[in-house]
Amino acid sequence: WMGQDLNENIWCILQDVRGFWVLDSSLKVKEFRKAKLENGELFNGSIYKLYFYGKTSAWCLTDRGLFRFNIVSNKMKRVDFPRISNELFGSYWIKQMIKLHDGSLLFSTLSGLYRINGRDGHENIQLFSELNNLPFRSFNMIYEDREYNIYVKDIDNNFYILGTSGGIENYKIKKSINFTGSIVQIYEYGNNRSE
Repeated sequence: WMGQDLNENIWCILQDVRGFWVLDSSLKVKEFRKAKLENGELFNGSIYKLYFYGKTSAWCLTDRGLFRFNIVSNKMKRVDFPRISNELFGSYWIKQMIKLHDGSLLFSTLSGLYRINGRDGHENIQLFSELNNLPFRSFNMIYEDREYNIYVKDIDNNFYILGTSGGIENYKIKKSINFTGSIVQIYEYGNNRSE
């Protein structure tokens, strides 16, 4: 399960199979697709997540970088951004993406945490938070709660809670917890910010 596009199609992948299965809302397979690069060649990498925006577009998170994916043309276009590391398992290896309360996007890589703000091809991608100053910065799980705290788990034994002190640009580490297990999901109980 990759996600649902704005046309209510469900996009899925299987581990070790290159391509997407597109299902309708009744979970019937509509088609199987193999994503292509702008030059027409098949994309030869792992795709971890699609983050849909607009009727025809998605951010595509891969082990080869960040791409814009046009779901109509089935083509991917690489998006460049300032990387901390170009090494194997570096900043181009993107694991998670979430939408923050201000409409910007936050994504984790195996070498850095980044924020995208702006829209429609005029995005600005920058490093996000002081976590990027740490010696170990391979991040995986990210989550924002209704109080705008951001939770970040690295692939080692560190779980961080970030809080803001005056806007989205000023997130700082509020708490660091030694946590040896994996976190795959966080669930918040309650319907409003006061619960």
